[in-house]
Amino acid sequence: MQGNGRKDNQPFEDVAVLVAEDDPRYRCRLLDNLRSLGVTDVRVERDCDAILAAVGAGDVDVLVTGWRIGRMTAVELVGEIRNDGNSRRRDLPVIMVTADTAKLQVEQARHAGVIGFLPLPLTPRSMAACLSNALKPTAAFIDSPNYMGPDRRRRTVPPAEERRAAGRSG
Repeated sequence: MQGNGRKDNQPFEDVAVLVAEDDPRYRCRLLDNLRSLGVTDVRVERDCDAILAAVGAGDVDVLVTGWRIGRMTAVELVGEIRNDGNSRRRDLPVIMVTADTAKLQVEQARHAGVIGFLPLPLTPRSMAACLSNALKPTAAFIDSPNYMGPDRRRRTVPPAEERRAAGRSG
């Protein structure tokens, strides 16, 4: 592992990142951290319509957003992305940057389809870990009438028949 927290076999130079952050201080920190990881294709948007257009065009690999961006919260923004039937990137990995990791806020964001959280203060190591997790090709996406986004289950639950059989054998 390199000093910046990035594994040598996980380069980010081919990753296109869209940064959606209103606060210039956090935006600057995000850009510095992304550049330190070798990300060269970084776009910054502060307008919700421009963000949705960039995502809809399909040329973004990851969206990194703060809790509030323009007229929307991250939850509303992700909801728009996930529910846009015309978008080519409804499955776009979304990382939320936040200083507030309150359980309710995290649950709301996860329910909307946020795939990862980047707590403040930002570090290259935490950014690298979050990007790596968000870009894993094995991340399952659910597309159902009630939910579109990453599989939120945190544990594996065996099918009902296996649970019943396990209960009978003990």
